[in-house]
Amino acid sequence: MKSFAPLLTAKHKSRFLVLDVLLFLGALMLTSVIRLDSSSVSISLEVLLLAITVPTMQYIFGNYDLDHISSNKQLFIRQVIALVLTLATATVGTYLLGTMPEGLFGRGVLLGSLLLFFVLSFSYRSLVVAYFKKAKGNLRWLVVADAKTQDIVEKDFADLNFEGVLRFFDPSRSAQEFKKILEDEWTTLVISIKEPQQQQELGAVIVDAACSGLTTITIVEFYERHLHKVPVHLLDYHWFINAKGFDAISHPIQLRLKRLTDIAISSVLVLIASPVMLIVAALIKLESKGPALYSQIRTGQDNEPFRIYKFRSMRTDAEKNGAQWAVQNDSRITKVGKFIRLTRLDELPQLWNVVKGDMSFVGPRPERPEFNDMLKKELPYYDLRHTLRPGLTGWAQVLYPYGASIEDAKEKLQFELYYIKHSNLYLDLLIMLKTVAVVVGARGR
Repeated sequence: MKSFAPLLTAKHKSRFLVLDVLLFLGALMLTSVIRLDSSSVSISLEVLLLAITVPTMQYIFGNYDLDHISSNKQLFIRQVIALVLTLATATVGTYLLGTMPEGLFGRGVLLGSLLLFFVLSFSYRSLVVAYFKKAKGNLRWLVVADAKTQDIVEKDFADLNFEGVLRFFDPSRSAQEFKKILEDEWTTLVISIKEPQQQQELGAVIVDAACSGLTTITIVEFYERHLHKVPVHLLDYHWFINAKGFDAISHPIQLRLKRLTDIAISSVLVLIASPVMLIVAALIKLESKGPALYSQIRTGQDNEPFRIYKFRSMRTDAEKNGAQWAVQNDSRITKVGKFIRLTRLDELPQLWNVVKGDMSFVGPRPERPEFNDMLKKELPYYDLRHTLRPGLTGWAQVLYPYGASIEDAKEKLQFELYYIKHSNLYLDLLIMLKTVAVVVGARGR
């Protein structure tokens, strides 16, 4: 289970990433001195690519989420897997291209430098994990919210491995009682006061607390920081008026960059994945009768319908009784279908949808019109997910397990609203890396 409070920000993680690059280059230079009697290593394109591959693999396997790692055993396993795949990637890539600088493989320099990097990175990460494990026990949140909101917050945070103190204060109580509670030590004050009279009565106390240095945030910010989603059940139009973000919806430069990135990545992947797609198509045909590909109408940007393409993972009569969500252990899924769904290979034909412009590489997943019509009636703000092009992968896909109910659709919508609000090329890159981790770990649906 993941930890309750991600104490490490993206800025902190980027510093660890830079440190990993420097440690690897330092390990490479030291190993070269020992194995090649050379005092330096030329910084060639290949060496730079290796220096990029090292932190990329570390990221894919969660080795920058040090505040989410519960033990040194878990850290050790993640580090070993990341470094084994780094070595495998370097071996395959450089031998296929024939560009590895002479001596780095033959004299064991690369292997030696990766082993040295492992010792150094595991050592500093162990210290950081120990620090955060101790620090999380001292975290204290005070949530000011009515009884109904308190129940919602408790439910939403119940499944997390909470280390620290989470307390509630009902805003219907007096300002004097509020002042008394604030005399305790609190890490963060979380505010969700809806009644104007309560806002007026407690407002001065909240301002004093904030001016005294106590971190004070709204309930929505609390969800965004710690759960990386926007709680639709706690939103109103005031939040949309005051909320920052949503730049990706209308920013012309960002939209063009995203489209150019989509075309470049999907075109390259079509070329690289062509042999894999031929193999998948052949396996589907060998296992069951029917076409290897199938298509469906999905709802795209601005509610425009389009035809999506996928590898067939179910029997041809899967929807003889009409449209229905797929469920866990669905009997309609074939053996090959189960594998390609777990590894997301069933979605490779959608690269063509990205090239055409029906979809983006990253965005909210496109839903079927039948389900969209139903969900619009059930879920507030559901139509906001259609302000962007739908995606081949997305924030909800990499953070939330597959679901097939209105409640699951609500959870996914909260992650999708977070993505729409914070969407940028950096977040897209993180989602792509997390998608690789899902594919490598066969954690699709």
